[in-house]
Amino acid sequence: MSRVDYFLNELRLGKNESVPDPYYGGEEGYQEVYDLIDITCDAIIARYKH
Repeated sequence: MSRVDYFLNELRLGKNESVPDPYYGGEEGYQEVYDLIDITCDAIIARYKH
């Protein structure tokens, strides 16, 4: 059985938060979103790493 879940639930279990839109945050907003995605990807890799 497969299921779809919010990407950020890997870091913030059960919060069902969306990745923020960095468009109005200037360059800093893009860096913050990039860092958030990078950390979440690391958490996913650690979870499924053998």
